[in-house]
Amino acid sequence: MKRLFYFLLALPMIAVFMQCGSSGSTNVANIVGTQIDVNITNGENLKYFFDKILLNNTTNVISSGDLDKKGSASISIENPEHGIYRLRIGAKSAVFALNGSEKLVTLSADLSTLQNYNFEITGSSDAVIFRDFHKKAGAKVIDPAVVKSFVDTTSSLVTAMFATITRINPETDIQYHKNISQKFGNTFPGSPYQKDYQMIIAQVDAKLKLQRVKVGEVALDIDLPSPVGKNYKLSDLKGQVVLVDFWASWCRPCRYNNPLLVDLYSRYKDQGFTIYSVSLDKAGQKERWEKAIVDDKLTWPYHVSDLKGWACVPAKEYGVRGIPYTVLVDKEGKIAAINPKKNMIESELKKLL
Repeated sequence: MKRLFYFLLALPMIAVFMQCGSSGSTNVANIVGTQIDVNITNGENLKYFFDKILLNNTTNVISSGDLDKKGSASISIENPEHGIYRLRIGAKSAVFALNGSEKLVTLSADLSTLQNYNFEITGSSDAVIFRDFHKKAGAKVIDPAVVKSFVDTTSSLVTAMFATITRINPETDIQYHKNISQKFGNTFPGSPYQKDYQMIIAQVDAKLKLQRVKVGEVALDIDLPSPVGKNYKLSDLKGQVVLVDFWASWCRPCRYNNPLLVDLYSRYKDQGFTIYSVSLDKAGQKERWEKAIVDDKLTWPYHVSDLKGWACVPAKEYGVRGIPYTVLVDKEGKIAAINPKKNMIESELKKLL
């Protein structure tokens, strides 16, 4: 994922609009919403489309019509929203940002040079900033430091969001994306862009964590409460060999496997071995979980759960698709084995003690 331009699951947006012909001078005080006056040399009588670009790289057509004999048209959006917009005429297009507060925006260009941000636009500082940044950047890969310098200082948060998504690899700087997403969301709460941006970040974050769940890597930390509400962190057990066991009280294979774990714990606990049990029981099953611990004689202290069932956050981070599922962690906190077979757990354990 070198350039994050795939984008996921943008929410549908509803824009109420109407279209009319250009009528010369415009009284801004009479404009309801946002009016975009366009004049395209060599665009006389051609069909145009006015789109809103979504974060899954698809578009919503919010208006269409014909340029008049002078290559002009007026597009009125009664309920303007912040976002990325595009005027499209055949294979040519002009892409720009709006923050939703604009009244009258004018766009002028020659159709032959409309692409690559070769257009004049007034009435929206966001549109000018968006155009200037992308015209300068073009299609080339820009040093992330240069992009960050722009993003951190620009007054156009819509442009900052879009530049970050398309120009900074989230797999190498996920925290920066989280910071920009939060900043954007604070300014545009409830924004469909923000919701989709968070979804993108969550998916990349999950992928990065899964990449870390492999032998030799430091085990992802887990910090969850026990049945009595005391939190236990996996990282606090560094210095011991730990078997992380994902299980549940309702899981028959897990319950059949528990005697093996009890036997291992009883024989090796005094040699620096312990078990950290993560239950995939869910809300409403807490008493059943507690009873299973007692009934199966799981005497080690580290029993934790967020009581979210299959939505258990650590289980997702570790890529758990079925239980029982175990991860053997060495004394340095690194993963030594992932889901070893029953007859291999003890031999792997002996190597680490």
